[in-house]
Order: sequence, then C-alpha cells, then structure tokens
Amino acid sequence: MKGIKQLEGFTRWLACNTWIIWAALTAALVFWGLSIELHKDASPLLRSIFNYTAWIGALAVVILPGVRSILSGGSPQVRDYFFGFAALTMVCTLLTEVGDAVISWVKSDPLGATAVGVALLLVRWVLDMTRPSQHAVALEYAHGRLASGVAGVARAIQRPTPSARDDKATAAHEAGHALPHAALAALPADFVAVMEQNHDTGSLGFVTGVNDGENMLTRRPFAEWRMLMLLGGMAAEKSLLGSETLGGTSDYRMWIATANAYLSNGIKGLFYSDPQGAEQVMFNKVALDNLQREQEALLAEFFALNLDVLTDLTDALLAHRRLDAEALTPFMERVRFPEGFPLPREHQ
Repeated sequence: MKGIKQLEGFTRWLACNTWIIWAALTAALVFWGLSIELHKDASPLLRSIFNYTAWIGALAVVILPGVRSILSGGSPQVRDYFFGFAALTMVCTLLTEVGDAVISWVKSDPLGATAVGVALLLVRWVLDMTRPSQHAVALEYAHGRLASGVAGVARAIQRPTPSARDDKATAAHEAGHALPHAALAALPADFVAVMEQNHDTGSLGFVTGVNDGENMLTRRPFAEWRMLMLLGGMAAEKSLLGSETLGGTSDYRMWIATANAYLSNGIKGLFYSDPQGAEQVMFNKVALDNLQREQEALLAEFFALNLDVLTDLTDALLAHRRLDAEALTPFMERVRFPEGFPLPREHQ
C-alpha cells in the first residue's frame, strides 16, 4: 500500500514537472545524433555538408529557442529543444542514407535538379499563400477536430453545415473580436472579418491577425489590448446571446501564451516564468485566473457600453458573411471605451 502511494506521489510530481520527461527525451536524441556516422565510402562533398549541417544545426537548435523567448518576454521550453534536435537528427540520418545519391543525380542532371528546386520553392510559396494568417483569430467547431472512430468518418462524409444558431454565434463571436480593433489607430488595409466554414481547420469564421506594427518587442498596452481582443469573441457571445459556445479553443491558447509572457515580466507582481513543482504551478494558475477574470469583467463593461454596435455588426456579418476594413470602419467609429481599456492607437 505504501509503495502504491509513493508511486502516485511520484506520478503527481512528474505531472507537475513535465520538463524532466522532455529533458530525458532530448538527451536521448542528442546521444542518438552523436552516433550517426557517414558510410566509409562517402564522398568528400557529402562529408562537408554533413559536418556543417550537424554543427551549425546544433548551434541553431540551442540558441534560437532562447532568442525567441527573450523577444517574447518568456523563457525557452525544453520541448522546443527536443523538436529541434529531432528535426536535426532526421536530416542527418537522411544525409547518410541518400546524400551521395542526390549529389550524383545533381551532377549528372543539373538542369533537372534546378527545376526540382525551383518547383519546391514555388509549391512552398503556394502553400504559404493559401494558409490562413498565422495570428488569425478563428471560431472553431468541435474544438477544431472531428470525432474519432465511426462517428468521425460519418461526420467527414456528411460534411456538416452550421445551423442558424451556429451562424448567430459565429457572427457574434467574430464581431466580438473585431470591435476591440477600434482602439487601434486604424484598421490594416487587408483586415477582414469573415464567416466561412473550413472543414480542414474546423473554423467557422475568423478575423485577420494584427501585430504591433513593425516592433520586434511587443509593448505592454498592445499586449493588454491583444488579450482583451482574444477573449472578446466568447465575451461577445455571452453579452449578446446569453451564453458561450465551445469554439474558442485557439483563442484561449493564444491568450494563455500572451498572458504568460505578460505576467512573466512582473507587471502584476510575482509570477514564475519557469515554475518548478506543484506549488509554483498553482501560484501561476491563480495569477492567470485572476487576470482572466479581470479582463472578462472589463469586456463585459465594454460590450454593455457598445451593445447596439455589437448587435448591428453581428447582423451585418450574418447578411454579408465577409466585411473588409472599409465596411468595418463605420462600426469602429461608433465604439466607446470604458475606463481602463487599453488604447494602443500609435501602434502603427
């Protein structure tokens, strides 16, 4: 019985310190990578490519997560190193297996190799063009995923369409994301609010993502505004319809990321950027919960003050399904802000 309790205690401790698991997996990958060797008859060119890839790749995997974390105000996660070393190990393994064959092919058919390289770049460009904005705020159905098993297959075949209630919730949700943009100096020229079902991503609508101008370092007012904008979809549903749907998964995921970076700067007092143990994890949870409740209260006040604008914009989205910056501007001009609402108007 004592052994079982000890095991349960260790399991709980491990659940609060998942970085240990990622660290162990990363260490295993590093040892595996160090064991990768080229064949004895590998060409000199392949050996040079392999060595440069291994050393430069290892430096990049170690340095880049730290740089990105410094710029975002957070701290690097051990899992970032794991995925980096996993990708590097895969590339090195491919070089050992097919490196010389590819080099021989390039030497024998340089024109064909150039054509393939250009084609790959063009395909990558096409995929980038068709991908939604990286920071687009979307309303998802079924948390962005279809059910598994037989039910999932049936839904995929049937291609379910939104009900009238779904449409109303989607319109209110996207209107809730859009209205806080009145706090900016102006809407970007390419800004849109859209009601459109995407079976691949599970999205029923989205608004264009907006960054803090050309700044690499996000300003505090913009971060505070962005968190309110991300929570605005659910808050608008509650204000206009009386209840929320469960389609804001990606919104909340982005809110958590921004809130962690925001609190990690000590703006609201003590917060652990890299919590160790259950006590620090719980401390951070309370801080995040308090910040969320505070912002939800401010949003409730904001939408109560602008209920007529929210209603009209929701109706306009239902009628037109897509509103660009020009069509949205008259709604933005009617928006009023409660005391304490962040106004990063100079963001551009």
